[in-house]
Amino acid sequence: MPQSHPRPDPVPYRRHPHLHGDPDTHLAPRRTHTATRRPAKKPPCGPLRAFSFGGGWQSVAALVLAARGDLDFDTFLFANVGDDSENPATLTYLRRHAIPYAQAHNLTIRELHRIRRDGSTETLYGRLVREGSRSIPIPVRMRRS
Repeated sequence: MPQSHPRPDPVPYRRHPHLHGDPDTHLAPRRTHTATRRPAKKPPCGPLRAFSFGGGWQSVAALVLAARGDLDFDTFLFANVGDDSENPATLTYLRRHAIPYAQAHNLTIRELHRIRRDGSTETLYGRLVREGSRSIPIPVRMRRS
C-alpha cells in the first residue's frame, strides 16, 4: 500500500483589514476624500419622470397602460438616432400612430435628436460614413445603396 502524505493544516481564513477595520494592521489607513461636494442644482422645472420609449411593442404597451391610467407616466422620450439610421417602420408607426394616440390621451412623446455644437443634427449613419471616422460607436442597421 502506498504511503500517504499528511495534508498540511489549512490556512486560516484571514479577513482583509481594509474591509473589516482590523486595528492590528500594518497597512496604512484608508485615505478619505476631503473635498466638499457642491449641492446639486435643482432643475428649474422640477424633477422629470419620463419613460424611455423605443418604439417597439413593449414601449407601445407601456403607452397604452399610461393612457388607461395603469402606469404613472405622462412623458415618453424617443431617442431618434436619425431618420437615415432608424428602422423606417418604427418611425412610420411612431408618427402615424403612437404620437397621435399619446396626444389624444394627454400624454407626450418627445422625439430627441443629437444636436452638435454648431447646431446641426448628427445621425448615427452619418457618423459612421463620415470621412475620417475611425470607430463604430454601436451596431446599426445599414441600408444598401
